[in-house]
Amino acid sequence: MDIAELIKINRKKMELSYRELAEKTGISHTYIRDVENNKYAPSLENAQKLATELGLDMKEIIVLTFQAQTRLTMIEMMSACYKYNIKIPYDLWLKAGLPLQSLNQEDTNVHDAIMNVAVSLMSTENAHGLASQSSLLNELMAIEHNDSTTSALLNFFFYVQIVSKRKGPEHILARVNELLNEEGLIKEEK
Repeated sequence: MDIAELIKINRKKMELSYRELAEKTGISHTYIRDVENNKYAPSLENAQKLATELGLDMKEIIVLTFQAQTRLTMIEMMSACYKYNIKIPYDLWLKAGLPLQSLNQEDTNVHDAIMNVAVSLMSTENAHGLASQSSLLNELMAIEHNDSTTSALLNFFFYVQIVSKRKGPEHILARVNELLNEEGLIKEEK
């Protein structure tokens, strides 16, 4: 729960209107409404006044106030980055401890794909399997990609997955070797 929710829930529990809470704290009712709607993070002084009036734990209020202020600062920074078309390299983003959910959709998709690959590699139980998967990833990254090659690779992986379930991995290996032989890339073993 963030500070906005905490203030709103407790204000409603005490059946206080914005104006009533404003009178008790000396904080404007519009400011309280804006804090509850996450438009502003309260200053520490105002957060303490609200906490005292609403009977909230001061330690929790201090932590939540700091988090809200940090969140709004991050949003302002990201808005400035987008406005001026500044890209923060992914590794610097992570080192700075910036929130991943605030990345743009393209960067979020990249992050999700990286995490899926990392989890898959980390769950590989034997060294040979890990070496094979790592080698495959390195080869994939070395390919000069365009829409056609990406589409062909996706279709190829789909074919391998489906046909290996139906006819077995040996059949797939034989078919791939036939294709490579047709293109003169390997010589068929006799």
